[in-house]
Amino acid sequence: MMKRLGPWGLMMIGVGLLTGCKPTEVHVYQAPKEKHHPPMPMDDAHAHGHAGMGAQRSLSFKLPEGWREKPAERMRVAQIAVPGKDGLEAEISIVPLAGMTAGREDIMNIWREQLRLPPMEKAAAEAAVTRVDVGNGKGDLYDLASTEPLIKEQYKMRILAAVYELDGTTWFVKMSGPDEVVQNAREPFFNFLKSLNWSSPSAPAETADAPSATSAASTASTPQWQIPPHWQEQKSPGPMLTAKFNIKDDQGKQAEVTVSSLAGDGGGALPNVNRWRGQLLLQPVTAEELPKLATQVEINGRSISLYDMEGTWAKTGDPARMLVLSVPVAGQTWFYKLTGDSQLVAREKETFLTFVRSVKYPHAH
Repeated sequence: MMKRLGPWGLMMIGVGLLTGCKPTEVHVYQAPKEKHHPPMPMDDAHAHGHAGMGAQRSLSFKLPEGWREKPAERMRVAQIAVPGKDGLEAEISIVPLAGMTAGREDIMNIWREQLRLPPMEKAAAEAAVTRVDVGNGKGDLYDLASTEPLIKEQYKMRILAAVYELDGTTWFVKMSGPDEVVQNAREPFFNFLKSLNWSSPSAPAETADAPSATSAASTASTPQWQIPPHWQEQKSPGPMLTAKFNIKDDQGKQAEVTVSSLAGDGGGALPNVNRWRGQLLLQPVTAEELPKLATQVEINGRSISLYDMEGTWAKTGDPARMLVLSVPVAGQTWFYKLTGDSQLVAREKETFLTFVRSVKYPHAH
């Protein structure tokens, strides 16, 4: 059964691939759908798994002239540089997620958030999505750009992306970068999409130490915790969330706690923190500035970074404070986030930490 998954996690996951292929070469990659692997060394980067059902398919494509492959990160099947003028580049990433689906509104709004644009209502998001040729089929095309310079504080950013479903796997083929570079690469990108070719399935290879899709999903969805009595658990937490709790005080001030998880390091601290800062309409920070945002707290005998930020919550337009903990457990990273009215968040801080310390993870060693 397909599980609903928003694109929050899709922006954060990828794996490595080899580089240096000729522009006219056909590139072939195996995508085993039965297994889910943690990030591997670059020597193994030509073949990686993603969670799902069924057998293996290989993906091949042709690169337009001048495009070049880069070492892909985390669980991406491929990562490609698209050159532009004055040394600028756009980037294409290909990410498959098996057994998952996401609504157009979810996908559109996570990318709009990345571009610091306000969210769109469902009807508007549906209307903004068009169809595009992908391989031998049709996929959804997303085309959106920032209204302010986000790249080097000089260039507006554009995202041009195709979302294509095949045999229970959703493929995300996303080009992003300086607006002019992406615009000039539109036709080559559409030709690239047409060149994508998935072979017929073959039997999946068994790997003794790779957890199955079922066990990965079980690990990600069944932690046990002690919920504070005044937190209201939501039956439908939303895309990519394992749980969501609403908090409201006697004066009507509100906050929310969300719980989610991703494989491996979940994309790394810096991109995650900058994404969270975007949710508070704050500017990104550099790797050098990152440690200043964190304090160390004790979580069950381990020192974990607590990120504390204040800004304007894009979701409500109101001033807000955000506390986030990223807890690595058994090959996954669990994210605990408390966001809302600054005074309420301050009062709930210790309760929030107690909640995180109460969590029991299945299959944790």
